Amino acid sequence: MNNEKKYKYWLALSYDDSAPADIIERAKNCGVECACILHDKDFNALATPDTYTDVELAPGQTKKAHRHWIFAFPNTTTKKHASETILAITNGPEIKGSSNIKGAYSYFTHKNDPDKYQYDSKDIMCFNGFAPENYFSLNSGEEDEAFRCIENIIKEQDFEEYCDLIDFLNCNFADLARFARTHTFHLKAYLQSKNLKKRQAKKDLLLELQIADLKRRAEISGLGRIDLETGELIEK
Repeated sequence: MNNEKKYKYWLALSYDDSAPADIIERAKNCGVECACILHDKDFNALATPDTYTDVELAPGQTKKAHRHWIFAFPNTTTKKHASETILAITNGPEIKGSSNIKGAYSYFTHKNDPDKYQYDSKDIMCFNGFAPENYFSLNSGEEDEAFRCIENIIKEQDFEEYCDLIDFLNCNFADLARFARTHTFHLKAYLQSKNLKKRQAKKDLLLELQIADLKRRAEISGLGRIDLETGELIEK
């Protein structure tokens, strides 16, 4: 009888110097929901065994670039079956089964390890429909971070329509796209408020230009002086 433990979630590593050149395309085409992040700024600040147990580093020495991966299979599967799928993508070391991927996902950014380099959650790449909230609930801090990232994207891209935001997130940040689709009330209100503020600023600017033009015309024609705030003729 085969008593090998099966897992639904599997964790993996890939190293840039040995991974397939088309690793991202392989991940997209594997058919399994997965996510990864590139770690290219890890360094050993303390040079103690507790800092990095997999590689011995001198103080300040940087680890070679690598990616952390999470694969979420539709059902529990054996290590042999998971390895056939995953190692064809990563060409990396032995994979590891996991019963809970929340900790692994948090490690993507080192959010719970303040002594390590803090990666941006926007750098997490998700494939084949992977969305963290499908597997674990976000706490208040994680939700705040997701809102902050999306709000910054709205400002940076100057989006006015919710559909344009979703299209952009679908193409660039699949995990944030899923979050946005389930938090439409706040994000639509944010977009509406931003657009109203933008339109009001344009109106204010146009009024200033009109008043300035009235003042210039009055002075040129010799009519008198114009109140710049109201446009009223205050002196003939």
